[in-house]
Amino acid sequence: MNGSIRVSAKTVDDAITEAMIQLGVTSDRLEYEVIEKGSSGFLGIGMKQAVIEARRKPESEPEVVEEEPFAPVEEIREEKAEEIAFKQTLFRKLQRFSDENGGNEINWLNTNQQKFFITYYYDTKELDLYYVCNDKDFGQVYFISEEIAEKAIELFRDELIKYFTHDWSGKDETPINLNSEER
Repeated sequence: MNGSIRVSAKTVDDAITEAMIQLGVTSDRLEYEVIEKGSSGFLGIGMKQAVIEARRKPESEPEVVEEEPFAPVEEIREEKAEEIAFKQTLFRKLQRFSDENGGNEINWLNTNQQKFFITYYYDTKELDLYYVCNDKDFGQVYFISEEIAEKAIELFRDELIKYFTHDWSGKDETPINLNSEER
């Protein structure tokens, strides 16, 4: 054994203990080979000591586990705050645009009046218009006519794409499909 020491003692266990002391290691860091088991003889006559050759175990390279880097909590909070601010601002812009263009005149009791809203198809990556007559969803902006809703898409297209796709890069070239259907 390279870099090893030879230790003798009454028993193999005693030799191992002495080797750990001399090498300054614990049992899990010690390699040894028994050279002579030793014997106690008869009444101490003919006794042979145990002999081992021992050395430190080679240092093993710590296993490197590749982990996904986590964004610092503050960075995540900032991004989430930016996203919320963006969504709130877009909602206010759309609501203001609707109100300034007749949205205040929508009569929810009139089931014959069509109320238009903007939606997005994720499978085809298309903005679209729908209309309802008597359903009103929480947090949805409604427009009094198809023309006003189309104008809103035209004016706020990039922001709408960002809102629906969560693409904060703004590079999505999503086509616009303006087919109105009642759902």
